[in-house]
Amino acid sequence: MNKYCIGITVAVLLSGTLLADELSLEELRERSRDCALFDDEGSYSGDALGILWGDFDIVFDCAPPGRSEKQRFSIYVVINENGEVSQATVVPESEAAQCIEEKARSRVFPKPPFADYVLGVSVNL
Repeated sequence: MNKYCIGITVAVLLSGTLLADELSLEELRERSRDCALFDDEGSYSGDALGILWGDFDIVFDCAPPGRSEKQRFSIYVVINENGEVSQATVVPESEAAQCIEEKARSRVFPKPPFADYVLGVSVNL
């Protein structure tokens, strides 16, 4: 079994240079697709999405209703064996995307089926 995964298409923002232990954008995309193959009927990804979006406070805080510009990006969240976020990346960069990336880093998820689980999500705001 793969030791990484989750596949819900994500629009991601690659900000700055990668730390030595961070995954590249290509690795995030690949692992996100692979994880979808090992997620038991999407049960973990569904739970993880619920934690990521919560009561949608993350969206209202970062992209309040009534704004004039539309946002389209992807976010990849790497979840470690304890359910903590070890990496969050959004592409392309925008103020709203960076805000969501920052807030995603503080979320705590259920323990994944394996470490370094990559949740990828496409976002249209």
